[in-house]
Amino acid sequence: MLRQAKANHGHAGDLDLVNPTADNITARLYPELGNILGYSKNEETWQLGVIESMPNVFGVSDANFHHVRGGYFREFHCYKLMQWILRVYREDQNRHTPLIMVDAGSNHGIFSFVAGAMGAHAIALEPQPHLRSVIAMGARINGLEDRVRVLPFAVLDKYKEFAMNDVGVGDGGITSLHIDDATADSSFKARTIRLDALPSDDLLYSYVKKVHVSTDDIGHGFEDILTKAYFNEKVGIDTQNMVPETLSLRRPIHFLKIDVEGFELQAMESTTKLLEDNLVENMLLEFGPHHRWDITFESSVHPDKRRKQSIRHCKELLHRMVKKYGFDIYVLPSDGFDRSYQLFQERGLDLVGVEGTNGNRLVQNIYSYDFNGKAFPPGDPFTEKMKSQDHFVTPILNIPDYIIDDYVDQLENIGEIYIWLTRRDSPAHKIVFGKVAVA
Repeated sequence: MLRQAKANHGHAGDLDLVNPTADNITARLYPELGNILGYSKNEETWQLGVIESMPNVFGVSDANFHHVRGGYFREFHCYKLMQWILRVYREDQNRHTPLIMVDAGSNHGIFSFVAGAMGAHAIALEPQPHLRSVIAMGARINGLEDRVRVLPFAVLDKYKEFAMNDVGVGDGGITSLHIDDATADSSFKARTIRLDALPSDDLLYSYVKKVHVSTDDIGHGFEDILTKAYFNEKVGIDTQNMVPETLSLRRPIHFLKIDVEGFELQAMESTTKLLEDNLVENMLLEFGPHHRWDITFESSVHPDKRRKQSIRHCKELLHRMVKKYGFDIYVLPSDGFDRSYQLFQERGLDLVGVEGTNGNRLVQNIYSYDFNGKAFPPGDPFTEKMKSQDHFVTPILNIPDYIIDDYVDQLENIGEIYIWLTRRDSPAHKIVFGKVAVA
């Protein structure tokens, strides 16, 4: 039987005070007023819908939920792959660290919500203030306040302050950084952070007790450190070691998703310390075509030079991921999947040595399975989903190291792709790939 709350503060049986709309939860964008940020008024409504990810999550939008739902279906296999990977790590009896997912370019936070529902701590990075409000609201509605943290950053390999373009277009889904000038005409400014300089999980989940996290909330001089880093970057002082190791996230990241509207190469470069310590297990990126990377150059750089530099950078980076850091690279279902397959066929690639291969076969299917006798408990939503789909997770198309240069050269024709990088010696690799068949 519930006790009646008492008026006097702290009386035994009193419920904690709550403020449901605190932490900028209702901040939204007003395009008709010049893209100013304000708080919802009494007569305004929000859109709330179900994303059928099983476990299902609620998605939130101020006006364009159809964009949110469309994004989920476009990346459907990416979500399923993440869920399968997180389930494998969750069941790892030798894992002694938190299950962590990092969502760089979180947008509406659906990846973070799905990861949180699968039992992971999700760190969402989103520079747009109105979308941070959407993520924070969604975390509360989904009951994930103790699992989701939203940080106010864009991701780059340098510490910079930028203006933002196309804020609010498609509910903020295609917003990008304005590389030329932090003072450019824009409603919002963004600050960047390296992925290997994120605050530690202890700071985010033990010290801070709210979803929407500012640098002041983190404390420990974190804001002062970043302010100095932005200044040092401007005057040409090296900033790679600005954030002390004691304040930085140095736990395994079991799934890192990067969707940063053209700045993927720079975001990958920002993981250097994590990669050197073998702390990134899996990485998912929205990738290519070449013109996607043009935005990362100042307008004074000739277009031909931009393309040459970005293509060269991409090749070098992917080779490094394979040879130095031990990752395999796969194309996931996306606009460019079929064209990737066609290119590999033309180049004579084959799944040599894979059981069931007959001729020039390239696509493999990953399936989930009960690898330990308890990975799929009855009544679990993910269990029910995978059973209903015959445990099919996703098709994959391997990009071997020897064809990387050729493949990158063709990306403008191939189009947008999702690539998955998975570390070959990670604890879960054999289990994730334990049931693979030629498509």
